[in-house]
This record gives sequence, C-alpha cells and structure tokens, in this order.
Amino acid sequence: MDTQLIAWNGLRFLAPAGWRPTKIGPRFLHFADSRGPVMDIRWKRVGRRFSPGAWVKQARGLAPAPLDPDWERALGDFATTGLSARGPAKARGLAAFCPETQNAFVFLFYGEKPPARRITRVLASFSDHSVDPDVLWSLFDIQARTPRELALKKHRFEAGRFELSFSGRGTSLTLTRWAPATALLEGRTLAEWVRERLPQASGLSRDTDDQALVQWEEPPSPSAAKRLARRLSGRPAHTLCRAWVVPEKNRILAAAASSGRPMDKARMLAVFDSFQAV
Repeated sequence: MDTQLIAWNGLRFLAPAGWRPTKIGPRFLHFADSRGPVMDIRWKRVGRRFSPGAWVKQARGLAPAPLDPDWERALGDFATTGLSARGPAKARGLAAFCPETQNAFVFLFYGEKPPARRITRVLASFSDHSVDPDVLWSLFDIQARTPRELALKKHRFEAGRFELSFSGRGTSLTLTRWAPATALLEGRTLAEWVRERLPQASGLSRDTDDQALVQWEEPPSPSAAKRLARRLSGRPAHTLCRAWVVPEKNRILAAAASSGRPMDKARMLAVFDSFQAV
C-alpha cells in the first residue's frame, strides 16, 4: 500500500496515498478518495478520568457498536471503544483515549464495509506521542517542524497557496507555499516578487541578485531608546524572513518570524530549514 505521512497539530500517522484531506480544522481532519468520504478524525485534550465508553453513550450522533479486535490491538495502550454513526451516514469507528497525553480521539470510517485491513494499518501507525522538542507538520506537499511553544492560529489551503500561522510567547511565525513558481515569477526576480507579496519584505535589499533565495533580518537594536520606540510604535523588536524557490517542485516557499524580543536566530533558521516542498 502506497502511503503518505500525515502530521497535524501533534498527531501523526500513515494514510493511503489516495486519501486526500478535504476538510481541515485545528483538531479535525476529513479524508476522501475518488469514491467519496473515507475517514474523519477529531481530537481534544481531556481529563485523566475520561472514559471512551461512557462518552460514546452520551455523544450526540454516535452509538456504541462492536469494535474490530484488530483495530483495538493496533492502538496498543490506548483505551478504546467501538461506535457507529446514527442517522443516514454509514460509518463506524472508535473512540480512543491516551492516558499519557490525555488526548481523546474519535475515528469514523465511512462505507458499508470499510476496508478493515487498511484501517488497521492506519491505526497501527498512529501516534500522539513525541520526545521531539518540535512539532511535525505534514499535509499535501509541505512539511515543517515548529517549536512547541508556538501554537497554530490560522491555516489556509487554497489553490496555489498554502499558509500556516503560529504564535506564542510574543513570537509569530508564518510559513507559506505558492505554486506554480514559473508562472508567478515570470518577468520578475524572486526579490521583486517577494517585496510585492510580503509586508515583512520592507527590509529586503533591492540589489540582491540571488534568483533562488533571499533572506533578510531586522535585528534587535543595541539602543534601549530605539527598542522602546519600536515597542511603542507596535513594530517587532526582531524580524527574520526567508523566501526561496524549489525548482524541482515548481514551488516558492517563504518563512517569516517576528518577536517583541530578540529571537534565538539559530533555532528559527532551523525552523526555516525544516520547511519543505515534498
């Protein structure tokens, strides 16, 4: 089975290559293939005493149902219970709870006879645990790793443009992917195009001649008076940006970070390095 890595807001799993995310929320993913809906997954942080079985009995639109033993085994240490969708929707699945992370999940698999073995493989690859200090993101054709202290605030997946925005502890980060690069850059240099598209590009030198990558920074001022003036004017104390072309994917990627205090530049550049078109 050809697979794709899905990593979104703290969870990750391997999904069949033909499953495409068609609805995306901060803690919700809906997948469909060429025949229609195949899977929903929802999740949230709950208390230690959460019981999947008790929750399903009270949940609106869901009813208890037998749980496939292979699905139960695939999730290992998760507490699980089977469920089905009430009403006309033909879907069954399970509720799961991880006592370590205190996350609760609801999986719904659509169709009168969901492909049990394929679903077992999806569940066996599922994880919401990570010892990595960063959060992995992988959806459609982009991947990135972001600091855990930066929470997802906005996302958009539109034809030609994907964007993820994060913030936390006075720092904001935006990762953007545009396509197709050849059409977007026709008759313009990357620097010219970036200055038109990104408000943070005011600090970009106009005499840059790199056609594939531009990077610019407005570092913290050594002057206390100037730092105060920036703060009073609402301008960030530290801004760091990069835009680059990925020729083999025909994509433009951009990463922009700003903060009210000096950032760890090396760490933020590592975040920029992790942003890829795959």
